[in-house]
Amino acid sequence: MSKAPELAVPQGRNVAVLALAQGLFIFATYAVLYIATLIDAIAPLALPLNLLFAVGNGICIAMLFIVGHDCCHGALVPGRRWNLWLGRLAFVPVIHSVSLWRLAHNQHHHGRTNLKGVDPVWTPMSRKEYDALSPARRWLERVYRSAAGPIIYYHVQIWLPLMVLPLSVPARAQWRRFVPDTIFILTGFAATLALIVLIGSTIAPQRPVWLLLVLGWVVPYAVWKDMFFAAFIILAVAACALYFGPFGPTGRPDPTIIQTVPKPDYFFLWLYALLSLLPPSLETPALLIGPVVLIVGLLLLPFLSGEGEKSWKRRPIAVLTVMLIAITLGTFTHLAGFTPWSPHMNAWSGDPVPDQFIHGTTALERQGALVFQVKQCRNCHSLGESGGQRGPALDSVALRLTQDQLIRQVVQGGGNMPAYGKNLSPAETTALVAFLETLYPKGQAPARDASRDVALREVPRNDEQHSGSQP
Repeated sequence: MSKAPELAVPQGRNVAVLALAQGLFIFATYAVLYIATLIDAIAPLALPLNLLFAVGNGICIAMLFIVGHDCCHGALVPGRRWNLWLGRLAFVPVIHSVSLWRLAHNQHHHGRTNLKGVDPVWTPMSRKEYDALSPARRWLERVYRSAAGPIIYYHVQIWLPLMVLPLSVPARAQWRRFVPDTIFILTGFAATLALIVLIGSTIAPQRPVWLLLVLGWVVPYAVWKDMFFAAFIILAVAACALYFGPFGPTGRPDPTIIQTVPKPDYFFLWLYALLSLLPPSLETPALLIGPVVLIVGLLLLPFLSGEGEKSWKRRPIAVLTVMLIAITLGTFTHLAGFTPWSPHMNAWSGDPVPDQFIHGTTALERQGALVFQVKQCRNCHSLGESGGQRGPALDSVALRLTQDQLIRQVVQGGGNMPAYGKNLSPAETTALVAFLETLYPKGQAPARDASRDVALREVPRNDEQHSGSQP
C-alpha cells in the first residue's frame, strides 16, 4: 500500500517572513485608508460628503486601534521590535502610549482582572469609601454614573493618567521608562493636527481652521470612541428585526378598504390602551411634555438621589414603585385587548342618523343632518351612542354651545378638532349649525347668548325712539 503524500508546510524562516508580510500588509492597508479618508474629510467637497468621509476616517482609526492592540500583545507580526514600532504608529491617531498601554492593559487588566486598586477598569465603592470622599469627588462619582458617564470616566480616569501620562502609582515608580513614548505620542498628535490644518488650508483655503479640525479630528475621534458599542447595538437590532419581524402585509394595496383596526405589537399594547382611554385634553401633555419630563428626571436622578443602600429590603419605596409600574403596564396591556379604536372610520356610511334627531325638523335642519353625515362628522362624534369616540358626543351639544360658538367651532376648529372653514360652503355651514342647534334633550332649553338677546331687544326700542323724533 502506497503511503499518502505529506503536505508541504512552510517552516522556520518562511513562516516568519509570511507572518511579517501579512502583518505589514494589514497595517499598511488601514494606514493608507486612514490617510485617504482624512484628506477627503477636509477636501473642498460638499459638507455632507466631508462628514461621510470623516465617519469613514473614524472607522479607520478604530481599525488602527485594533492593530495597535494586537501589536501590544505581540500578536500582529513576529518580533518584539516590529510590534512595538507598528503599535506606536497605529496608536498615534488614538493618542495612546504603547508602553503605558502594555502596563495598564496587558499586566494589570489581563493579569489582575477586576482586582480593586490594581485593575484600572472602574470598580464600585463601599458606602464607607464613598462617604470618605470630598463633596467634589462624590459629585464626580455621580457624574460617572450618569448617561454620559462612561465617556467622561474613560477620558478623566483612564485615558489621560494611564494611557498618555505616567501618573498611575506603578507608572510613577518607573516614570523614565514611559516618558519617551509619551513624548512620541504627543508629538505625533501635534503633527497630525498641524498636517490637518496645513493640508486643509492648501486644498480648501476658504474654510476656517476650526472647521478643518472638526472634520479632520473631532468627528473621526468621536466616531471611533463609540463605534464598537454602536456596532453591537445595530447588529443586535438587525438580528432581532430579522428573527422577530415585523413582517409586512402581502398582496396589492387597496386604499378603498377602510375597515381596519390598527393596533401595535403586543409589547406596546399598554401604550395603545393608555392613549385610547386618555381624555383628548391630555393627549398633548402626555405625548409631548411627559416623555421630556421623564427623560430629564432620569438624567437628574444620579444627582438628586445618590445615597441609600442597594438592598431591596432597605429600599421599600423603590420596590413598591417598580411593582406599581409593573401592575400598571400589565393592566393597560390587558385593557388593550378590547379597547376600541377611537375614530369610527365607516360611521358616516354604516350608521344612519337616529330617527329621533330627524323627526320634526325643518328642511334646513334636515339638510344639515345630511351635511353632518356626508362630511363624515360621525367618524369622530357619536349620536345616540352610535359613531366615533374621538370627539365628544353631540347628543346635547346645543346645551353647551350657542349658535355663534357652534359656527366658530365648525369653521375654526379647536382642541383636537380640525378647522372645516375651507371644506364647507357658507350654505353647508349654516345648515350644519342649524341641525346642531336641535341636539338637546326635551324639557331643557338650549344655550343662548344673553348679550345677543339684550341687543335684539334694544333694536325695536331704538327704532321707536328714532320714529318718534320725526316731525
